[in-house]
Amino acid sequence: LKSQEKTKAVMAKIKPQLDEIDRDFKGLEKNEKVLDVYKQHGISPFAGMKSMLPLMLQIPFFIALYAILNEEFRLSVANFLWITDLSQPDMLFELPFSIPLLGIYINLLPILMGAVSVIGAMTSPTSSGGEKSSLYIMAAMFTILFYNFPAGLVLYWTLSNLLQTTHQSIRVYRAGGA
Repeated sequence: LKSQEKTKAVMAKIKPQLDEIDRDFKGLEKNEKVLDVYKQHGISPFAGMKSMLPLMLQIPFFIALYAILNEEFRLSVANFLWITDLSQPDMLFELPFSIPLLGIYINLLPILMGAVSVIGAMTSPTSSGGEKSSLYIMAAMFTILFYNFPAGLVLYWTLSNLLQTTHQSIRVYRAGGA
């Protein structure tokens, strides 16, 4: 987060230069000029992707958890709160009709996961409206993607998002609010 804030400050400083390059050059020459400005200010062209690192570090655990939930028979009887089987979607109740992409069951956990993701986007210290809107879109996409996943996997992802959002909120609060 500190690295991201530092990069954001440098990007704000060089924005006029980048706007000028954007206005005066096209194609390959434009890309070379932008890379030269990044090099002068010590910014990696991949600096914007650093914020994805925590997500990328979780993916191997996510894949392993998915495999475990599909193969470990003891988890098929494990329950948690209203969830009767962590290896299946939580299936809170059945609808009399089918919803495209979602099915005939209301799965509460993916909806909670989406809500936590939206709250995380709302409390994110990003200043750009475009960044926040992409976070909202990602929250909706993950809600649909995870809707029929095993409840244990969605529970892991929801708690991970909740902890990350809480940490981020505490950090912003300690820094003086945003």
